[in-house]
Amino acid sequence: GSRAEAKRRGRDASVGAVAAEGEPAGLARCLGSAAAEDSALILDLGCGEGCMGRHLARALQRRILGIDFSASALDLALARRDLRQDFVLADLYRLPLRKGTACAAFSWDALYLVPDRTRALREIARSLKPLAPLIFTAYIPPEKLAGALRECAARFRLADV
Repeated sequence: GSRAEAKRRGRDASVGAVAAEGEPAGLARCLGSAAAEDSALILDLGCGEGCMGRHLARALQRRILGIDFSASALDLALARRDLRQDFVLADLYRLPLRKGTACAAFSWDALYLVPDRTRALREIARSLKPLAPLIFTAYIPPEKLAGALRECAARFRLADV
């Protein structure tokens, strides 16, 4: 189950299970000011079946564009979609968007799985408006957190466009 998977990946399953109930609302609060315009577009990077994007589309009343490389996951996402959700089959290295199109982006437990994160971050930065937020989560064992934060900061510096 999900608890076994979380434990295997180093996430505290009991904390994760409790936090999961509030995660969509917390993410909506973080993205709310960036998505103030009615025409705002938010990217759901590595959306999978689109669950988090569905919650956000409802909470923010904004367009969510889910992007994933798995056609079968997107089929499931389409079957359960909110009317404000759209989906595109693509990878994070070649987003099908013009420069500066999206007002915000999030990646729920997906960005850390991308083999070349620097390349993906460059492409994500290209697709976002200047100063638009990117929020992502990752499974990191507590003893590796400090090193992971240093690596993440270095990757963001490399991805600056």
